[in-house]
Amino acid sequence: MSRLQEDLSRTIKTNKWNQIRVKTSIDDAIRAVVIDRIGLKESYKFLDVRLYICIIACIVAAVATAYDYLHPFPASKTNSDNYWEFSSNMDKYDRNYKLIIVKRHHGNPSCNLEHSLTRSVEDWIDDNGLVLMDEIESVIRGCINELLKLSKKE
Repeated sequence: MSRLQEDLSRTIKTNKWNQIRVKTSIDDAIRAVVIDRIGLKESYKFLDVRLYICIIACIVAAVATAYDYLHPFPASKTNSDNYWEFSSNMDKYDRNYKLIIVKRHHGNPSCNLEHSLTRSVEDWIDDNGLVLMDEIESVIRGCINELLKLSKKE
């Protein structure tokens, strides 16, 4: 088989509109050229080091968990009983951004306050793709102030 026929049989076709597939296809092509045509060897040293780091991290996590089990956090904690929780959701191919803001009361869950918000992405990102931080800040401050007013009433 000639070099041209061999090259045509190894042609990689990809979906040019899928960024992940394009990157993977180019990575595979570069790997094939470097190993098959240039004749360099692939080294797994980097992967081995990452594996050893993960093993050490798991051992440290296990020791920390055992220590926390044997010596639990004191009951007289110094943290505040109140905290804020922000969670967001954006479905695939959906232009709506959903945000839920919750003011949690650690000691009394019945006092938890929640505010949900759904906005179009177009409200917070301009035509050039820049995030409009001032717009986001004003909306978030308004939601937080509303929840603070509700918590003062209770």
